[in-house]
Amino acid sequence: MPQSSLYVTTQISALICDYLTRQGLPIEELPFDWDVTIDDLEQYCASALDRNNPIDLHSLLDRARGHAFDTKYADYTYDKDVRGLDDSWQHELRDIFRLLRADDYPRRRLVNVGIGNGLEAKDVFDRAAHLIAVDVAPKSLERAKARMPAARCLLEDAEDLKSIPTASQDLYVSLRTYQSSYFGITKALREAYRVVRQGGIVLISVANGFLGEDSALIPGLVIPQSSVVNRDRPFEVAEKIRRKLTLMRFEEVGVRTGLAEIYVYGRRGR
Repeated sequence: MPQSSLYVTTQISALICDYLTRQGLPIEELPFDWDVTIDDLEQYCASALDRNNPIDLHSLLDRARGHAFDTKYADYTYDKDVRGLDDSWQHELRDIFRLLRADDYPRRRLVNVGIGNGLEAKDVFDRAAHLIAVDVAPKSLERAKARMPAARCLLEDAEDLKSIPTASQDLYVSLRTYQSSYFGITKALREAYRVVRQGGIVLISVANGFLGEDSALIPGLVIPQSSVVNRDRPFEVAEKIRRKLTLMRFEEVGVRTGLAEIYVYGRRGR
C-alpha cells in the first residue's frame, strides 16, 4: 500500500491509545492483532487502573473505540475507495438479496450494523421503510442520520445490540465491518442470531481490496502496523463467519466473492 494511504497512516490502535492516555489511563501502547477483540483490550487495560480512582473501563473503551472510528471514517468518501470505481458492489449485494428471495428488502425490517457515516446505506437502503442504523461512532452516526432521516439510529456495539428486541428483524446486514480492529466476531454473530427472526437473513461482507497507486486494485487486508497487504486474510475472516453461521444452524449458508468484498450469508433456521 502507498505510505500515504489512510489505512497505513491512521491506525485505530494508536487513536484509542491516545484517547485513553488523555483520559488519564497510563497506557503506552496497545496489543494489536487481527484477532484481538474489544473484550481482550478491556482485560489488558484493567491492569493499568488506579484502584483509588475507579473508572468504568467498559464505557471508556466504548467511547475510545467510537472516537477512533470517527477520527478515521466520519468524513470518509469513495474518492480513494474501490467503490469509487463503479457501482458493481451494489449489484453484487442486490444479486444476493434476489438469491435469498429477499429482493423486496426495502419493505422489510432491516438492521444495518456498522453503518458508519451512511455513505453506503444511502446507496442501497435509501428506500428502506423500516431501517435501524447501528454504529459505535457518534459523529459518523450523526452523518448517517442526516443522509437517512427516516432511519432509527442507535449508538451501540455490534457485540451488544441491547436496544433491539429478540427476533424482531427480517434482515441483518453488516458491510465491511467484521474485519475491523478490535471487533468481536463471535459475540456479534450471537447478537445477529438473536435479533433476526426465524427464517430471517444475515448478510455480512468482508473488505477485500484497496486502491493503490494509479487506481490499481490491491486485493487483501493490510497487516496491522504495516503497509503490507495479506491476500489471504479476508478469506480467513469470511471462513470464520461461515463456520459460525453453520454452527448456529443457519440454513442456505453461502459465500460469494465480489470485486473487492467477500459476502457471507445465511437464513436463520426455523
